[in-house]
Amino acid sequence: MSGRTLEIKATNVFYRNLSANTRIVVNQGGTRSSKTYSLMQLCVYKALTETGKRFTVCRKTGPAMKATIMQDFLEILKEWKLYDEDSHSIGPGIYHLNGNEIAFISLDQSSKLKGRKHNYVFINEATEASYEDFTQLNLRLSYPSKDGKRNQIFCDYNPSVQFHWLYDKVIPRSDSTFIKSTYLDNPFIDLETIRVIEALKDTDDSYYSVYALGEKAVSLENVYPHWGVCESFPEESKLKTVSYGLDFGFNHPTSLVRVGISDEQIVWDQILYESALTTPELIKRLQDLLPNKKVSIFGDPARPEIIESIRLAGFNIKPAANSVLEGIMSVRAKRLFITARSYEGIREAKAYKWKTTKSGEMLEEPVKSNDDFMDAGRYGTYSMVKGTGTVKISIRTKR
Repeated sequence: MSGRTLEIKATNVFYRNLSANTRIVVNQGGTRSSKTYSLMQLCVYKALTETGKRFTVCRKTGPAMKATIMQDFLEILKEWKLYDEDSHSIGPGIYHLNGNEIAFISLDQSSKLKGRKHNYVFINEATEASYEDFTQLNLRLSYPSKDGKRNQIFCDYNPSVQFHWLYDKVIPRSDSTFIKSTYLDNPFIDLETIRVIEALKDTDDSYYSVYALGEKAVSLENVYPHWGVCESFPEESKLKTVSYGLDFGFNHPTSLVRVGISDEQIVWDQILYESALTTPELIKRLQDLLPNKKVSIFGDPARPEIIESIRLAGFNIKPAANSVLEGIMSVRAKRLFITARSYEGIREAKAYKWKTTKSGEMLEEPVKSNDDFMDAGRYGTYSMVKGTGTVKISIRTKR
């Protein structure tokens, strides 16, 4: 492989992946953004510039893999005048290049993946894969690397699904790089294809958002369509306000949510989510969870007797502002994030939808079910925005 220089035609997506130095690299992109082709270029490039490595290239099923990423891989080899029939074991789907082994294995062939260690993994259309698939591939990312290069997993997908483990469990990780691309990142795309993609804007907004802009699919039925998951609660110095929202329950959970508001975003963090708590037990939990009793807590105004008991225990608690629709609009005014540890909160957010009539008409009222975290978050947000922390004083004047 020495003594030859290759000139590679590549998009910025190739170079952005090449420069990523984290263990996991996630590529979310619209159609024809070059993300899949760029990753196969990267696979060949790494095989040419490194040696003694094991590559695993995969997709959920064998037929889909052979018709897409394997064809891209072979096309690149032929375009770069590298293809050697003797290096290609067609049966098992293995290619040998520059002392490296590149194996194409479908994820439904779990027996072939078990025990297989690798230096590089490429998961095509990762939204088709399960979290178990990803976990097993990640656990086996441990083949020895003598040159000190980092072992890596690269994923690509169209964001056509609204909820997925990639969004919740992989992208927020500190060892993950997120790369978003669209057809505008691909200078090699033909004009007719550009016209077809851009025509989606006039025919289907959701398709245009996913396939042209590379944005995650959203449901118009979701009360908060653009919420996301963040790794942790921000440092309080970076926030304008921090407060707590408290929704009471017994048969259903009592939920305490820490609320952080900045100029750009709102962050909700699950502190307590527990059923069958009596008022004394709740006060004890609050004493353990909130050592600073001066912090503002906004409680469900439908239970003034519990609010009063908590106030008498020394906490700075007030009835929350509780116009449901206005509260929802105050949350929607900024980008909403929920911390990764807020498992029940994330579950509720996924299912928090507007009521619909039998004819399919959406009402301006959320479904009242499994919304304890959502109510608590709204209490803490809207009450701070509306300013219910003020004290009303009645003044009597002398005549």
